[in-house]
Amino acid sequence: MRTSPQVLCSLLPIMIGLIICAHAEFSFNAIGFWSAVFNNIIDCLQNVVSKKALAKVSPIRLQFYTSILALLFQIPFIFYE
Repeated sequence: MRTSPQVLCSLLPIMIGLIICAHAEFSFNAIGFWSAVFNNIIDCLQNVVSKKALAKVSPIRLQFYTSILALLFQIPFIFYE
């Protein structure tokens, strides 16, 4: 499934506005910005993978597996401090 050029073009003004806001912000934090970008990328990937996985796995089983994966990804942060 591909995104249409119209949808991509409609996102350009939003992205340009966000870039201008981030550039003009005095309390801009690069770590926070890149964390938000990384989070959006992961959300998009999760949506694509989940949609493909739903063709093979039941929704309840998919929720079970994603919950376990979320826990495994958070374990290092629990022991960080």
